[in-house]
Amino acid sequence: MTTSAPKSAPTNTTERGYQWYLANLDEIRHIIETDTPINILRAIETDLGLPLGTAIRFEELYSQATNVSPHEEERYAITWDAYHSALDTDPSLSTMAHAYHKHTSPPIHQCIDDTGTFIF
Repeated sequence: MTTSAPKSAPTNTTERGYQWYLANLDEIRHIIETDTPINILRAIETDLGLPLGTAIRFEELYSQATNVSPHEEERYAITWDAYHSALDTDPSLSTMAHAYHKHTSPPIHQCIDDTGTFIF
């Protein structure tokens, strides 16, 4: 007479997922707290061997440009022209901009501004 193999209790995937979450909570929190734009830029600066301060200069330029409303047409144009001029004249900033974009490519709906202009 043969007996069937003992059946294991069904695994509760929700419970296993929750246990994994609890076990990794400190690491998850650390990633959330440190994955800020300036930390990403500093990591890019280090990884690419860019001059110290490139991350801060890029963050300042980018922050200035993105904080001007497209409805302030003249100021918006001047700010973005200054941003692009800085990228054109400083190869380190240009490299940083390219690497940052590759690292943080936004979804397509975030690439279109209020006026319907595609931002890239």
